[in-house]
Amino acid sequence: TMAKRRTFTAAFRALVTREASLGDKTVQQFAGKHAVHRISQWKRETGELVELFERGSRVERDERKAEICTLHENNGQLVVSRDFVMSAWHGSIGPRVGG
Repeated sequence: TMAKRRTFTAAFRALVTREASLGDKTVQQFAGKHAVHRISQWKRETGELVELFERGSRVERDERKAEICTLHENNGQLVVSRDFVMSAWHGSIGPRVGG
């Protein structure tokens, strides 16, 4: 009969991967310590996830910057429109006092 394949929780995998990434011991030493021989695979998967997360963060940050620039442009246009309307309104009711 075939041996049942062991499964590990995400927390355990994260702990072992983090320990192995610190560089205190070799991957083989951690594999022996934890009786796990998939640490290299876990590290590779973790690295890929981190890369995807960081790439997504950069895209979101760039999108936010673009949105902020658009909002600043719109705000500037609104200020110019307001000033134009106010100057026209003040001009229609007579000369300004004190200005």
